[in-house]
Amino acid sequence: MLGTTSGSLFTIALPKLLCPVCWPAYAGAISSLGITSILNTAWLTPLTIITLVLILGTLGFRAGTRRGFAPFILGMLGASVLLVGEFIMKVMPLMYTGGALLIAASIWNGWPRKKDTLSSCPACAKP
Repeated sequence: MLGTTSGSLFTIALPKLLCPVCWPAYAGAISSLGITSILNTAWLTPLTIITLVLILGTLGFRAGTRRGFAPFILGMLGASVLLVGEFIMKVMPLMYTGGALLIAASIWNGWPRKKDTLSSCPACAKP
């Protein structure tokens, strides 16, 4: 009965696994089933590193055509600070600082650029 129920829950949750808002609900469901080994710190380090690599990949993707490489470098600094603060030094303020740097880099990278008003006018363009 428990296997069928957990399989049904997993099948229902499968389309929404990428929704970060739903992750606490999944963690609650997993812990209520007694499968807390998935949330063990042995899995946490590689999962965090994979996630940070994906974040840095999105910051670096087409960085030359967006805001340049400055948000990518800020993201690398934030990821490094987060990893050191969480897994090496175990200092929570350092971890939060790294997370804040990553958020700032993502906002900076996604912020729309101002359009150059002079070059948008065809009559003002230089021949």
